[in-house]
Amino acid sequence: KGEMDDPDNYRSINIQNPILKILTCLLAKRLSLYAEEQCLLPDFQFGYRKGMNTIGATSVIHNLIKMRFKDTINEI
Repeated sequence: KGEMDDPDNYRSINIQNPILKILTCLLAKRLSLYAEEQCLLPDFQFGYRKGMNTIGATSVIHNLIKMRFKDTINEI
């Protein structure tokens, strides 16, 4: 609200230091790459990993449930 020329009319989150944003992006990429190369993350960690998504996690859960039901039916 108010005049566009007045800096007090902007939220601080909208005026971020571009250098800081670049550095945090670089740091995040390097940390992710290091964690992947060193196998620091478990196989079932799907969040915040490149190439992993909720569809993959859902697929794993679905297959586990399916196997448990199959085992239960075979025991009966």
